[in-house]
Amino acid sequence: MKIIIVGLLLSVIATFGAPLERKEISADAKWLLHLDVDAFRQTAVGKYIFSDVLDKKLNDAKKAFPLIGVLVGNVQSLTAFGNEATRHDRNGVLLIKTDVESEKKLETLLQAGMAGVTQGFSVEKLDIKDVDVYKVNKDLFVQALHNGHLLVGKSQTELNKAREVLATGNGSLSESKAFTGFGNTDHGFFLLGIAEGLGESAKAFPQAKILQMAEGGQLTIGEREDKLNFRLALKSKDQESCNQMQQVIQGLIALVSLTQSDNKELNTFIQTLKIDKGENLLKINLSFPVSNAIKEIADKQKG
Repeated sequence: MKIIIVGLLLSVIATFGAPLERKEISADAKWLLHLDVDAFRQTAVGKYIFSDVLDKKLNDAKKAFPLIGVLVGNVQSLTAFGNEATRHDRNGVLLIKTDVESEKKLETLLQAGMAGVTQGFSVEKLDIKDVDVYKVNKDLFVQALHNGHLLVGKSQTELNKAREVLATGNGSLSESKAFTGFGNTDHGFFLLGIAEGLGESAKAFPQAKILQMAEGGQLTIGEREDKLNFRLALKSKDQESCNQMQQVIQGLIALVSLTQSDNKELNTFIQTLKIDKGENLLKINLSFPVSNAIKEIADKQKG
């Protein structure tokens, strides 16, 4: 369990401050992953990762791919979303929030790529009215909105739609009931993941029995009072499905406790797990000491 948690934290940082704004996300989104980078930087785990884990890796990455160096220092949040709940959603959009100066530097770097000055990637500027669109390495589009916002994706159509939502607010999640019904969200989170239509998309993963029973899921991770707090909410279509999910999870917990009875640290961790069940909503809450999380990350780096 610890390895899974540590791996999740590291993978999120390796891939991707502003709270999530529903008015900035297209209403037809089926999945969403939001990282409040500013909030994460203020946590103990975040400070450790940025200073002790990422510092050298980012310096190396900057040399290989200068785009990283331009954005990483001042990125405020990253929000990825898409309208296909599959592993290969080419309609996915990444919204990057940074400051205007960093956005200008990025454009300068892209223009250098067009001139062949910057090595490591090829850039072409598309002739599109009223918007600066760059095509990077033949299949990735970057739209600079000149307000500290950048849109990145492989579908120019979806980027145009996302830009329209940002400009007008029309057709956004604020006009939709999507991604609701998961109960109150703790605003102390720095990572938020939501997906609708889990049951259908999870069929590609026969081992994910729990997800196949759920219509939607929401994961939040935050830090408060020296604890990393994880909350998973699974929404089911009816009471029976909710009961089945609870039974499966309780069975898994019992199995782990039985087979890992000598692992005191793991069992102590499992004891923090709490399950709350409503009519069609199952909430799983657990906490992990920040000091232990940092130790696990440090050990993983040494290994």
